[in-house]
Amino acid sequence: MKALILLLALAVQPEQVVSRLFATTSEGPFVSYSWGEHWVRLRPELRGFNGTISTIVCLGPAVYAGGVEGIFVSDDFGENYIRLVSFPGKGVTTFLTARLFALEPTVFVGTTSGLYRSIDGGTKWMQVGDGQITTTVRDTVWPGPQLYAATDGGLFVSEDVGDSWNGLDAGLPDVPLLSVVVSQYFLADPKILVGSRGAGLYRSEDGGERFEPVGGLAMETRTVHTLYWWNSLLLIGTDDGLFMSDDAGDTLREAEELDGHNVLTLLVPAADGFRSDILVGTDQGVFKSSDGGASFRSVTEGLGTPSVTELSTFPAPVQERERSR
Repeated sequence: MKALILLLALAVQPEQVVSRLFATTSEGPFVSYSWGEHWVRLRPELRGFNGTISTIVCLGPAVYAGGVEGIFVSDDFGENYIRLVSFPGKGVTTFLTARLFALEPTVFVGTTSGLYRSIDGGTKWMQVGDGQITTTVRDTVWPGPQLYAATDGGLFVSEDVGDSWNGLDAGLPDVPLLSVVVSQYFLADPKILVGSRGAGLYRSEDGGERFEPVGGLAMETRTVHTLYWWNSLLLIGTDDGLFMSDDAGDTLREAEELDGHNVLTLLVPAADGFRSDILVGTDQGVFKSSDGGASFRSVTEGLGTPSVTELSTFPAPVQERERSR
């Protein structure tokens, strides 16, 4: 499979890849070839899907889609899919890979009943943390060597690539934890932000040893579905709008166009640079900002306004990342 991925990557020009934007929604998965301006449904009867697809991630020419029936993989840039029969779990909720996946093909997959790991790109799998992580895994982040998992049963950390885990609960509420993000330079600045269901946003400045609530009254009873830290800008997707912060959550400003929307997922496609669109999946379709979050507009042609649970695209080509600096 890895050899096939490499051959396909060499055969396709980067510009053809990066223009594909995927969305998983309450009405099925969609793809846009125009950066969200127009969407096309990925019809399950033609694409190979079974069951509901709730999450998707792009890795070179491979696209991994997960949902009720497990994992489906495309080796043709998201055009057609087959079920990954080697994966033993179901109810897939989230994917996480090593930063340099081509050199270290490690994949973590969160499900409604725990966390799974593959160290060979998806051929062999094992459940990890099965003595502790037994509820739904909502989000994962891997700054290295620490690996964090936000679950319905709390926040967990592993320092040995998932072999063993410890719970982190000092200062965190006893509610499901839905999102987790770490600072860009985590070794020097070990900040962690965690979003909860109904209890707001929490921050640790010591790698998770101790948390405290941040965001004041604006966050106090919010459900924080998704977090994204882009350079100095922290994006906070809640059940009642999108908030942004330039100081790790101490002070907030709200995106007016998204007031009242349930924000479920966030994507900054060119996050390595300082210029990028910001894409927001909500309970009423997709919104996009092309001015760093100063304004947002709805991009729903061909999509409509379903709930959007995940947005994903291929990594930007090197020349695109360099132009954005």
